[in-house]
Amino acid sequence: MRRAELFILCVVTLLIYSNSLSFPFHFDDADNILDNPAIRSLSNVLDFSGTRTIGFLGFALNFHFGGLNVFGYHLVNILIHITNGLLVYSLVSLLIKAVPGDRFPVPWVAFAASLLFVVHPVQTQAVTYIVQRFASLMTLFYLLAVVGYLKWRLTVPDARGRYLWYGAALLSTLLAMKTKENSFTLPFMILLVEVIFFRAFSKKRWLTLLPFLLTLLTIPLSHVDALGEAEGFARDTAEIGRFDYLFTQFRVIVTYLRLLVLPINQNLDYDYPIYHSLFHPAVFLSFLFLLCLAGFALFGLFHSRPSSGNPQRKLISFGILWFFLTLSVESSIIPIKDVIFEHRLYLPSVGFFLGIGLLASCGWERRKKMRAPLAVIGLLILGTLSMATCQRNFVWADDVILWRDVIQKAPGKARAHGNLGSALEAEGRTEEAIREYQTALKFQPDYYQALNNLGSALVTQGRQDEAIEAFQKTLSLKPDLPTTLYNLGVAYAKQGRLEEAIREYRNALKLKPDYVKARTNLGTLYATQGRLQEATQEYETALKLKADSAEVHNNLGNVYLLQGRVEEAIKQYHETLKLKPDFAEARNNLDNAYKRK
Repeated sequence: MRRAELFILCVVTLLIYSNSLSFPFHFDDADNILDNPAIRSLSNVLDFSGTRTIGFLGFALNFHFGGLNVFGYHLVNILIHITNGLLVYSLVSLLIKAVPGDRFPVPWVAFAASLLFVVHPVQTQAVTYIVQRFASLMTLFYLLAVVGYLKWRLTVPDARGRYLWYGAALLSTLLAMKTKENSFTLPFMILLVEVIFFRAFSKKRWLTLLPFLLTLLTIPLSHVDALGEAEGFARDTAEIGRFDYLFTQFRVIVTYLRLLVLPINQNLDYDYPIYHSLFHPAVFLSFLFLLCLAGFALFGLFHSRPSSGNPQRKLISFGILWFFLTLSVESSIIPIKDVIFEHRLYLPSVGFFLGIGLLASCGWERRKKMRAPLAVIGLLILGTLSMATCQRNFVWADDVILWRDVIQKAPGKARAHGNLGSALEAEGRTEEAIREYQTALKFQPDYYQALNNLGSALVTQGRQDEAIEAFQKTLSLKPDLPTTLYNLGVAYAKQGRLEEAIREYRNALKLKPDYVKARTNLGTLYATQGRLQEATQEYETALKLKADSAEVHNNLGNVYLLQGRVEEAIKQYHETLKLKPDFAEARNNLDNAYKRK
């Protein structure tokens, strides 16, 4: 890559995403980062037998060096996006070199494809939404694997260090599979590259492909608990039938293509209908369109010999097949609860931009008299996409803005109203939050999360009887929900029903032993009852799970002081003030401890 192109890619990406560096955590960030005790220690995420290990390791490194400061998480996401832009450039350059003949303006095709990739607004969900690092990091390893394989394949056989590229490709394949499950298609992509660009099917070639094919076992073995369950394996939800999901995906894929061509009305949480028949007009027309697109790709492959004069068809066909293959895990017969998400386009979009970059660059070369207007049109498109990306980023500025944007585009989506209620409640706007929860329950009466959050808001307003009723309804829908058991314990405690509160906290901990809030509140109730040893045990366990909780350090100091363990109490108060220097109660407790000493 030439330095000027490298510089432009890096600067443009940094500029259009610089406004997102201070945006908060959102939605699934809570479960995967904020409330995930596993990322609080690097040793917790070094078990490579599970799934998404590399993604969680990345979050653990962020936490290790910067805690929960969002700047570091966003910066890493942006750097991954820049790296992916550079890898797209390398991938396109290598693919063109693999095509016989010297017919393409290699730098311009690669630069156009990579620049479109980094500036397109559909990528914002994979970059600005922190937890979707799973998608962008997996894409990094995916691209690195294909680039490494192409470098190995295009390097002369006796070149020094050639097999380092092969090793890098194989290692990247394994890392991709330990980052996100849709990397399952990667060995098939390597096989596709071999078939389309090299067409070598000797025994020796199959032996070099065998290690990549063996990596297909990685993801099933990572889900070893699901093996043997015919209905449970390769299924995210039982609420949608496999064929219903497939029919719906014909429509979804067309929506993805529309977003790539015309990125308007983007949404975090689409209210997308489920289709139950192939012969529904919208489904059938989508199916025919996609069938024609796939047919065009196959036609291009069979008519892309150098003698045909159109070897660029091979690249365009490969781009189409890349799009379909990389979508195949999430847009086929494996039912996923959410049928559409924009971050799922991050990797497939590479194939689309390959085709667009090729067409744009070929037009530039062939229409020499039109270069001035073509340059203006190209700059206008890139400028418009860049401004759209900057604008789309602002939607992620806070939870209230984000979920109001969702509701504007999907007013009947119960989850959007429920999440807006949570965002309003976090800002202390409890009455507005209650209205949103009630709206969510009108759309979906069995929406147990909204019912649970409604109860929590009622607790805040002091309406304990109504809250307890809401929690009991929630448990009738979802008996094994630890947050509801915890909230029910809070409501009982506020009514002075301490034994019932203790029971509910214990029930919550049976389901979720690492539930820090439940342990903390249980410890407080034990301390209130004079059960100091039990209180100490709960607080100490809570600190093992979350060592940066100022409240728990302070509470443990209080219990130590009641037990006459003054030196230990002083140490806990100091820890509290390190974490929260303006904690007035802890400072007062420290003064009392010194007086006691």
